[in-house]
Amino acid sequence: MGDAIVSLVLERGFENLTVTALRERANVGRATFYRHYKTLDELLIDTLRNTMRELAERLRQEESMYAETVALFRFVQENQDRFRVIIALPDVHPIRDMLKEAAVKVVIERWEARSTSPVPMNVSVNHLVESSYVFLRWHLNNINDHTPEQAADFYFDLIIRGAESRALSLRTDRHLHSPGNHED
Repeated sequence: MGDAIVSLVLERGFENLTVTALRERANVGRATFYRHYKTLDELLIDTLRNTMRELAERLRQEESMYAETVALFRFVQENQDRFRVIIALPDVHPIRDMLKEAAVKVVIERWEARSTSPVPMNVSVNHLVESSYVFLRWHLNNINDHTPEQAADFYFDLIIRGAESRALSLRTDRHLHSPGNHED
């Protein structure tokens, strides 16, 4: 049902979704849908949470921040329809808020404020999360123009290196590696 709701959102938009259309696309009965979900939003939330869990698992396997960045863009390419749904969410949509909260938690777990930075931690974290969102939107709109590795290089230089050098530092013992230095 997750793939069905993703394809329907991309075809029809959020406003034009119906349980009937979803059931027909997923080839499931009414009872099956309602046994698992009360609403289409619940299914969409579950689908996007599962996508984010899969992404987190993939990133945990990497040995460096740069390798994580490359893995992120490979995952986005492999799951671009799901990420297109995420970037299509209106700024005030509750699901986007939920995803942003999850991203903020991840950043807070991984990063800390630099003692020399005049920028408060919450401002830095918000900037990192929102910048990442905007970059992902750009990447999805230009996905055939750049390899995942090239997108990772752009993202690493523009977003990660900028945040790390000015306001935040990693909490983990992983080291940031420049895109030109792949021997991690």
